[in-house]
Amino acid sequence: MSDWHYTANGSTVGPVSGDELTRLYKAGKINEGTLVWNAVRAGEWAEYRTFSELHGTSGPPPLPTSMINDTWIWAMALVPAIGLLIERAFASGSHLGMQPEAWAFLYAITYLVLVALDGDAIRQSGRRQQVGTIWPWALLLPAYLYVRARRLGKPYYTLLTWIAGSALAVYASLQGVTS
Repeated sequence: MSDWHYTANGSTVGPVSGDELTRLYKAGKINEGTLVWNAVRAGEWAEYRTFSELHGTSGPPPLPTSMINDTWIWAMALVPAIGLLIERAFASGSHLGMQPEAWAFLYAITYLVLVALDGDAIRQSGRRQQVGTIWPWALLLPAYLYVRARRLGKPYYTLLTWIAGSALAVYASLQGVTS
């Protein structure tokens, strides 16, 4: 039955079927915090997560996004700042210096490990569908941070922290080149 409506970019979209709404959720187009409305219930708009019939499983619904362990995503956000400190420590001892390619490789491996750990944390919360399609974004970390926040309905604090740390690292690197 096509009696579901949802919000997107401040507008009402619909009517759509319950199956279509579930497909949009699994594709990451809407998240658990998206407001939906159903003519059968004829009540106020409510968050997607409150409609258990849309989850399509007989098990419990996923944990609230506030319960997802964000340790790994915050570690990712802080990598540029922590990396800057480690690079400076290595640079101060001339016999420990590393080539830029080695640092780039080390950063890439660090991010891939943290993305895998973060994906496990998301899966453990019961959101298997949302993790499966997020992996390609790991190749471009700011996109991963953005897509993850959007799909889980979380604030963009980790993305902003990563941008600030990266800007600081670039600035410090440029200062090192000019001095």
